Amino acid sequence: PHTVRGVESGVRIEAEFILIATGSEPPHPDGVDFAPIRFHDRNELITIDELPWSRTIIGAGVICCEYAFMFRHLGSEMTIVDKGEEILTFLDREIVNRFKATMENSGIRFILDANWQPINETPNGIEMTIREDNGTTQTLVSKQLLLAAGLSGSTRGIGLEHVGLEPNAPAQLTVDGNYAKAVPSILAAGDVIGFPALAGTSIEQGRVAVCRAFDFEYKADESELLLFGIHTILELSAVGETDQSAQAKRLDYVCDRALYLDNARGLITADTEGITKLIVERNTRRLIGTHLTGERASNSSKSAGPQSLWVQPPRSSSTRFSTIRPCRNPSKYAACDALGQL
Repeated sequence: PHTVRGVESGVRIEAEFILIATGSEPPHPDGVDFAPIRFHDRNELITIDELPWSRTIIGAGVICCEYAFMFRHLGSEMTIVDKGEEILTFLDREIVNRFKATMENSGIRFILDANWQPINETPNGIEMTIREDNGTTQTLVSKQLLLAAGLSGSTRGIGLEHVGLEPNAPAQLTVDGNYAKAVPSILAAGDVIGFPALAGTSIEQGRVAVCRAFDFEYKADESELLLFGIHTILELSAVGETDQSAQAKRLDYVCDRALYLDNARGLITADTEGITKLIVERNTRRLIGTHLTGERASNSSKSAGPQSLWVQPPRSSSTRFSTIRPCRNPSKYAACDALGQL
C-alpha cells in the first residue's frame, strides 16, 4: 500500500512510505457516560466556562498532575484518584515522592490503590463511589470530574483494516525497531505507538523512522537519552538513569543531591522545595542521570544532562571546598556532593 485518500476531498496521494503520526485521544471506557456536562476528558476540559469549587481527577500521570496543580492554584479543591499505588511510575521515586509531598502541601488530596465505580451526576455534583484496597468504601462528590487515565491512539476511521493492520487494545500501533509495521511501506511514530507519548520523544521517533526508511545516515539511531519534562507549577524533569534503573542494572553508582533551600538562588526566588539529584557512575565518574523538581526545572535539565557532563575529581580538597561557596546553581552543589562520595 502506497496510497492515502482523503475521505471528504477524495484527493489521492501516493508515496513510497506512509508515516502514521496521528497522535492520541482520551479513552472513553465502557460503562462511563460522558454526557453529563460536569464530566470531562482532557480535550473537553478546555471548553469549560466556569471554575469549579472542587474537581476530582481520575489518573496518576503527567496530564493529571499538570491539571491538578493548575486548578489548585486557581482555588479549586483537588482530589486525585487512581487504581495504582504511585503516581508518575516511570520517574525516580525519590524525586516523585518529594513532588507528591509538594502537591499534598498545596492542598491536593490523593486516594490511591483504589477502584472507582459507579459514577453518577446528582444535583450536588458528580458522585463517585470509591472502594479502597482494604475493602472500605467512600462516596466522593465534586463539582466536576476529569478522566485523565491513559491514552488511546488516534487510529479510528483511518482505514487500517484496508491494509491488514489492527491496533492493539488501547488503539495503538505496535512497531519494530525501525518504527515499521508488518506492511513494509507503513511506519508509525509518536503518541500513536504509546509510551512515552511526549512531544520531544515523538519528534525524535519521527526523524529516525524517516531516516531509516530512506537510508539517511545522519539520524539512523534514536538518542538513548530522552528528556522528560512535566510543566506543573513546580516543574519536574529527568534524563538518564533513575535510582531504580541503576539498581536493576547493578551499576556501581552514587546519588548526589542539592536542595534549593540551601541555595542562594532558591532562597531569592522563594523556591524552597526544589531539588537537584545527580546519579554518577563510580568507576568512570560519568553523570548517568539528572533529576530535578523546582522552578524552571524543565529548562535546567537541558543544560545538566548526562550527554555532556562529566564529574571530574578535584585536584585537592582545598580546591573542592573553594569551589562550593560561590556556586549559585544547584547542579554545581550536587556535583560537589558527588565528589565527596567518589
